[in-house]
Amino acid sequence: MNNAMQFFMMILIFLFLQHHFNFINGRISLSEHEALLGIKSAITSDPYNRLSSWNSTTHHCTWPGVICSSESAPNRHIISLDISGFLVASSLSPNIFMTGTLSPDIGFLTNLQNLSMADNLLSGPLPSSLSLLCDLQHLDLSGNMFNGPFPSSLSSLKALRYLDLSSNEFNGSLPSSLSSLKALQYLDLGHNKFTGPLPLDVAETVQLRYLNLGFNNFSGEIPSEIGKLQFLEDLNLESNALYGALPSELGYLTSLNQLDLSMNQLSGEIPESISQLNNLTDLDLSNNNLSGSLPRNLGTNRKLEYLDLSRNKLTGNLPESLGSCQSLIDIRMDNNMLSGSIPKSLFGLPKLEQIDLSNNHLSGGFPDTRDSVALNLNMIDLANNELNGTLPPTIGNFSSLMWLSLTGNGFTGSIPPEIGNLQQLDEIDLSRNNFSGKIPYQISLHPNLVTLNFSRNQLSGDIPEFRGKLSFFWGEGGTMIGKDLIT
Repeated sequence: MNNAMQFFMMILIFLFLQHHFNFINGRISLSEHEALLGIKSAITSDPYNRLSSWNSTTHHCTWPGVICSSESAPNRHIISLDISGFLVASSLSPNIFMTGTLSPDIGFLTNLQNLSMADNLLSGPLPSSLSLLCDLQHLDLSGNMFNGPFPSSLSSLKALRYLDLSSNEFNGSLPSSLSSLKALQYLDLGHNKFTGPLPLDVAETVQLRYLNLGFNNFSGEIPSEIGKLQFLEDLNLESNALYGALPSELGYLTSLNQLDLSMNQLSGEIPESISQLNNLTDLDLSNNNLSGSLPRNLGTNRKLEYLDLSRNKLTGNLPESLGSCQSLIDIRMDNNMLSGSIPKSLFGLPKLEQIDLSNNHLSGGFPDTRDSVALNLNMIDLANNELNGTLPPTIGNFSSLMWLSLTGNGFTGSIPPEIGNLQQLDEIDLSRNNFSGKIPYQISLHPNLVTLNFSRNQLSGDIPEFRGKLSFFWGEGGTMIGKDLIT
């Protein structure tokens, strides 16, 4: 046989072997047992000896974290590998986590459906051999120190439904090949160092229910194509460098429960289409540069529980529709330029616990809630507005109130004695108003009151004797008096 024929036969043999066997790091392996030992060898520290029983004396299907297919199966294989870390409540020391890398030998576990190595301190880039895990449906490597660009090898995992790479040190832009993961329903890449624009192709993963790209360095505009993800239930893009207007196509995401676009540089008006998200429970657009009026029908969503539009440049009135949000628990619109009066119905919502409308230009009086009252309300912050008039006696109906701040307004008249009904109060600030008359003695009976500020008003008379936990009292003129001087 001449040299040319020998070379040709060698090529054929090589192609045959490549077709039937996996080559990883120059080796051919047929043993899942050996692959697991290779994975163990890449772990440089195992403080709790979780892998100590991974040795040649026992069958690998009995090892902790390893699940094999049914014993009745003709060819039994490893289908799940879970060596996730865990948190010890009394300590978050790095010494309790496994360290090391993810061995390329993982590619020999070709029947694997679930792989979880979350919450350790594993580092380095991910091996390209992950692309060989064609049956993989669940991959969780969150809470480690893996780095490098988004692994292009993952784009080959067509069966993948759950992918969590959050809380690592991955960087660079996301590849367009991410769109090839058509079965993907859960994608969490939050808390990494990814950069560049949001990939338009992510909208092609139309089965997505959960998408978290928060706490990265993505920039550019939110693509209108995101409206194609009509099964999406949770969208988190917080803490990036996104700018531009909110696309009206967000209104197409009618399955959405949670939308968090906070801490970006988004601008323009909040589109009216946001009001179409009737399944929305959490909306956070805080810490942006949004301007203009609030959507008129924002409050028509009866499922909305948490609404945070704080620290923007919003103007105009609070829509009356907010008083229809029967599920609302927490509303924050502080640090805007909102004006007009506060809808009385807002303080009558049955589940409302916290309301912060401070640092705006709101005017009118404190809502008189004699017809209905939010009995669960524990925080009211209306500081630094342009509110005026007298405080209604019905302020004493908020029986769960713990924190009340009305500082920096124009309230007048006497402080109603009904404020003594608020037995849960631990902090009250009525400073920088125009209250007059005496401090009602009923307020001295609060058992939990710690801080009280009545300074810079027109109050007169004696300071009542306080018997509770009061530590600090700011009297007229802004002088802080310790409890020992007022009892």
